[in-house]
Amino acid sequence: MKSIFTYSVSLLIALVILSSCSSNLSTESIETRLLGTWLVDEVKYSKNGRVGYKDVTANFDNYKFTFIADGSLIFVDMDADIDYDGYWYILEDWIWDEDEQQDKLTQTLILNVWDNNTEATRVFRFKEIQISQSKMKVRENRNDGKYKWKLIK
Repeated sequence: MKSIFTYSVSLLIALVILSSCSSNLSTESIETRLLGTWLVDEVKYSKNGRVGYKDVTANFDNYKFTFIADGSLIFVDMDADIDYDGYWYILEDWIWDEDEQQDKLTQTLILNVWDNNTEATRVFRFKEIQISQSKMKVRENRNDGKYKWKLIK
C-alpha cells in the first residue's frame, strides 16, 4: 500500500512539472500566459550545419517585450534606448506528420515592431513555443542559423 501511494505521488508531481511549461498548449492558453513583460534570460545560436550552440545572450540581454491583450506590443532595446511599437499574434498552421500519419498543429508567435522616428522595422518569428506563467522558451530561424531564446517574467 505504501509503494502505491509513493508511486501515485511521484506520478502526480511528474505530471504537474510536465504541464507547467508545455509546448502542446492551445493558442488561447499561450496568449493568456504571454501577457505582461518578458526579459531575455538566455539566447544561444547555432549556424546551419554546425553542431552545438554558442551563447550569444550578451547581444540580446537588454531586450524587453511587453505583450498587451489587444495584440499590441512594446519592444524595448535598452542598450540603444529605443522603444518600438508593434503588434503580435500567433499563426496557426497544420502540417502533415509522417511519423504519426496525421495533421499536427504548429504555432508561430509573430512579433512585428517599428521605430516611429526612423521607420526601422523588425520581425521576430518564434516557433516551438514552451511557456509557463514565468518562463518561455522559443526557437527562431534567422541569419543562416537557429536561435534558442529563453525569456522570464
